[in-house]
Amino acid sequence: SEPEKLICAACTLLTTPVVYLLLDKLRVQDIMTQDVVTVSSMTPIEEAGQIFLQKKFGCLPVVCDDNRLRGIITLTDLLRAYVARHDRAFTRLSGAAPPREGRSVPVRALMHQQPITAKPNMSLADVQRLMRDSHIRHVPVLSKHRLVGLITDRDLRDAFPSPATTLARGEIAYQM
Repeated sequence: SEPEKLICAACTLLTTPVVYLLLDKLRVQDIMTQDVVTVSSMTPIEEAGQIFLQKKFGCLPVVCDDNRLRGIITLTDLLRAYVARHDRAFTRLSGAAPPREGRSVPVRALMHQQPITAKPNMSLADVQRLMRDSHIRHVPVLSKHRLVGLITDRDLRDAFPSPATTLARGEIAYQM
């Protein structure tokens, strides 16, 4: 997007106070992903897993037919389910009943049903604090209770790159 290009172009010249000022002025809608890949609550976890692998996503919002958010499933949730299914000791310790062989588990069994959300007009500073304080990396963006986007910690890093995350190997070696 145009705001994102301007931000990235200026980042090498920005001082820390200017970055904080931009974080307060810019809005979630300026950098969020708008074409969000979603799943339904009945999607089998194997299918969700394939989406995670193919798209290299960290989460998938779970929506109804009218795009209302029902929950969110993360790659970590899927990994926990995998461990629970394949590690009998973990299953005994956690008290979870292992799923029967041949039966697929729907996403709704693993999803977070009340995910933390943001609004499109929320400042980037506020969503960054929300992510930090809640220890989350993915925030669905809602307008009138419907999913309109997704903002992630990666979106924030891409919008405000630091020298540590943008230097090429040759540049790092040269500066050392």
